[in-house]
Amino acid sequence: MHQILKGGYPFHVALNKLAQVHGPLMTVWLGPRQPTIIVSDHGLVWKVLVSKSPDYAAREFPTLAKLVTADFRTIVSSNAGPHWHSLRRGLQNGAIGPLCISVQAPLQESDMAQMINNMIKEANLNGGVVKPFHHIRRATIKLLARLCFGSDFSDEEFDATMDVMVEETLKYSDNARMLDTFSPARFLPSVKRAIKQMEKLKLRVEECIGHHLASPPPPNCYAHFLLSQSFPREVTIFSIFKVFVLGLDSTGSIAPLAVPHKATRDTTLDGLHVAEGATVMVNLYALHYDPKVWDEPDQFKPERFMESSKEFLGKRGQYSFLPFGAGMRACAGLEVGKLQLPFAVSNLVNAVHWSNAVEGEEPNLSEDFTFILAMKTPLEARIVPRGI
Repeated sequence: MHQILKGGYPFHVALNKLAQVHGPLMTVWLGPRQPTIIVSDHGLVWKVLVSKSPDYAAREFPTLAKLVTADFRTIVSSNAGPHWHSLRRGLQNGAIGPLCISVQAPLQESDMAQMINNMIKEANLNGGVVKPFHHIRRATIKLLARLCFGSDFSDEEFDATMDVMVEETLKYSDNARMLDTFSPARFLPSVKRAIKQMEKLKLRVEECIGHHLASPPPPNCYAHFLLSQSFPREVTIFSIFKVFVLGLDSTGSIAPLAVPHKATRDTTLDGLHVAEGATVMVNLYALHYDPKVWDEPDQFKPERFMESSKEFLGKRGQYSFLPFGAGMRACAGLEVGKLQLPFAVSNLVNAVHWSNAVEGEEPNLSEDFTFILAMKTPLEARIVPRGI
C-alpha cells in the first residue's frame, strides 16, 4: 500500500504508474485483505469485462456499503444470478426502455429550459459567474425521478434531498474502503463519524423514498416493477436509490477503477490462474490515458471520438474507451447517460456564451477521487445569454 501512496498521486494514477513498471497485470495487497488483481491493458480488460465476463461477474464492495445497498442486493452490488438478472431486466425493459425514454423527450426539454433559466438567475446575482454542475445534477435527478416514479412525478424537495444524499454516499465511500483495508481504522474519530453518518443516511433514504411508495406507482416505472416482484421493501428502496447514485455518476463523472469485480469460479487471465473469489479491478483511467492508443491523451480533443478518427478506428481504440464499462456488468443506465449528457451540453452551448470566471485564469482541473472523479475546486464559469 505504501508503494501506491508514497508519490502523492490519486489512487488510479498511482496504479497506472506502477503498471508501467510492473506490467499491465499485477497483484497488489491493500492492507491485510486478500490480494487484488489490477488490470491496465485494453485487451486484458476486454477479457475481464466481455470475453470472460461470466467468470468475473461477481462484485466486491466494502462491508460498510451494505447499509445503502440492502445488504448487497441492488443491481450494482449483487452478484450475477437470477436476482440480479431480474433487477436489470426490469430496469432496461421498463423504466429505461425505448418507450419510456421516448415519453421523456418533451419533459427533458422543459427541464433544460428551467435549468438554463436558473443558471442565468444565479449568474445575474453573482456578477455573471455560475457553478454549472449543480444545475446539471438537478436536471438529471428530475429525469431519474420520473423514470423511477412515473412521468408525472415532480417534487422539488425530493430532488434537493436526493442530491444531498447521493453526495453523502460518495463522500463516505473513502472511509468504507479504509475500514476494510485497515480494520483498526474503525477506532479513528473520522471513521467512527462516517459509520454513524452512514447509519443515519440509511434511515433518511428509507424515509425519503418510502414516502413515495405509499401509494401504487403508475405502470412502466421502476418502482412499479420492483413492487410487482414482491422484493423485500429494503431491496425496493435501495434499488431505486442506486438508480440516482449511478445515474448521476453516468451523466457527470467517471469511476476510473469502475466497480470492482470478483471471480465467480477458478479461471485464468493471460494464462495465469485466478482463484475463485479473487478481487479484480480494471483501471479505466489507464485505458483512457494510454499514449499508445490516444495522441496527447491529456489534451481536450473531442474530434478523436468521431468514427472517422484514426484513433477510434478498430478494436484497439474502441476497446480503450469504456466510460460505461462493457459486457454483462456494463452500466445499466448507459443509454440514459448517452442521452442526457449530450442533450444537456448541447442546450448549454446553444443558450449561453461561456468564458473563464476570471479572465486569463484557466479552471483548476485537479482531481478529487472518491468512487468517481470530480474537480477538487468546483467549476465556475462566466456566462452570457446568446443574443444579448
